[in-house]
Amino acid sequence: SNYTIDINDICIGGFSSGAIFSYDLVCEFNNSASTRPYTFKAFAIVAGAMDTSEINLNYCPIADEVPLIAFHGTADPLVFYGGNSFYYNGQDTLWAQDAPTENVVDFWAKTINGCNANPTVTPLLDLVIEPQVPTTVERIEYNCNNCKNTNLYRIVGGLHTWPTSDAT
Repeated sequence: SNYTIDINDICIGGFSSGAIFSYDLVCEFNNSASTRPYTFKAFAIVAGAMDTSEINLNYCPIADEVPLIAFHGTADPLVFYGGNSFYYNGQDTLWAQDAPTENVVDFWAKTINGCNANPTVTPLLDLVIEPQVPTTVERIEYNCNNCKNTNLYRIVGGLHTWPTSDAT
């Protein structure tokens, strides 16, 4: 109420748990049945995941396209790039199952944003010298004429950190 905010121009982003929460918020606020006063225009994810059970239009029935940019290390030891299953207290009862990163981005590009093409993979120039954990970056881009852009930056050898961070 104190500031003039264009409610049609709000973006969201998060790292790790914040990234997981960002997926949830975009699915909730941009839901076609939502009564929220605004939606998110775009969002950014760093080292985050969606639960396998959430990758469907029943959980995430978004009416309009929402551009996504995601960054994820292939050697992330916490939120695995290839997905992961978590068991409650180490028991045999499945608690959560994160979907592989590329499956989440593919769902977003094709199902939410209406992209009907396969992505292009472009190796990017290595502009950062990491003394402890050398990485390279590949851009996986869904760039369709009929949809909003959806991009994944696959950080080959990257850990659970911001890109270019000096994490061990």
